[in-house]
Amino acid sequence: MRHAALCLALFALFSAQAAEPRPRLDLRFGRIPFINARDMISSHENLMRYLTKKLGLEVRLVLTPDYDALTRYMKEGKIDVGWFGTLNYPKAREETGCTAILKTRRFGAASYRGMIITRADSGIKTLKGLKGHSFAFTEPSSASGYFYPRMTLLSAGIDPDKDLKAQCIKGHDKVVYNVFLGKYDAGAVYDDAREKLSSPRQRKSVVVLARTKEIVSEPIAVRKGLDGRLVRKLKAALLALDVKRPQDKDIIGPTGNVQRFVEAADADYDSVREDLRLYESLLKR
Repeated sequence: MRHAALCLALFALFSAQAAEPRPRLDLRFGRIPFINARDMISSHENLMRYLTKKLGLEVRLVLTPDYDALTRYMKEGKIDVGWFGTLNYPKAREETGCTAILKTRRFGAASYRGMIITRADSGIKTLKGLKGHSFAFTEPSSASGYFYPRMTLLSAGIDPDKDLKAQCIKGHDKVVYNVFLGKYDAGAVYDDAREKLSSPRQRKSVVVLARTKEIVSEPIAVRKGLDGRLVRKLKAALLALDVKRPQDKDIIGPTGNVQRFVEAADADYDSVREDLRLYESLLKR
């Protein structure tokens, strides 16, 4: 009987241990691809390797097709860290409870602008002059190539859906090239996407009609419940990187012109929440 009781006790113990979730041995870092998936993985390989060394556990890149999927992955616990878009973070925060801990710094600032461009010889000199012309936006999830340029147009009394022959093209580089080639009369891109053109002469042939307001840079956010010690180690590891240092250049340089990461908080994106509300009011005019 004692032997049977001992066997039952051991079985119960092993069953309980098997039912417990295994400790996490990796950290999953989610991002949407801004270039093709193969190049995306290659361009982030050094960053993942660096974080793996600093955190003492494997850090893996997880690509999702869009920001809605990135938010869903965060909600379902399929990723632990998300590199969100400026516009998409407030929704992700609301739906998942994730928290911004860092934001990117590019070209000397942790903010940027969108701009509306046209060819220098297009004859279009003002935003009002865009009426009736063809216009290329980037994808609707883009802050600088869609949302804020639309806000700028609406504030100037131009309804992009009624006053322009507007279409969306995926990719800021494609918008610039299409405007340069005259396939569209004007377009919206980030500042300064004209650098995508191959020569100073080509860049001078595309001029800026208007720039949007300042847009806070996109955040790095962690999922709700992620171990606080791990979050602090992740934050410290990313803050330590600086593209000016030769040993860091190949780690963050390929991830999208990032110079370094700086401190961020959820409140930094309150202005974005206000802009989303303002946009809705402009649409109702």
